[in-house]
Amino acid sequence: MKSASAFQGGVGSCKQDVCGAFSGGIVDLGILKGRSDLETDHSEAVSMANTYREAFIQRFGSTNYAELLKTVVDPVPEFTCKHLTKEVAGLLAEVIDNGVK
Repeated sequence: MKSASAFQGGVGSCKQDVCGAFSGGIVDLGILKGRSDLETDHSEAVSMANTYREAFIQRFGSTNYAELLKTVVDPVPEFTCKHLTKEVAGLLAEVIDNGVK
């Protein structure tokens, strides 16, 4: 959680760029499946990140924070970024549970 804190609000609260919840998921995949040296194969982490990205875009329409505000968060006032983050965590869990496709 600490390592992904600055992703909040589309990287440093710029309300642009990549969604912080999405970015945090990439960090989590790296921690879970990444390599700790240059000789280790990290293809599973890369493949899972690709699967996660595709699933994220399919479900939410974009990984761009500004777009997500317009299409997912703003249209439903009671749906906040905290709710989106919870949804994203569930999506990431699905990807991890199902492995690479």
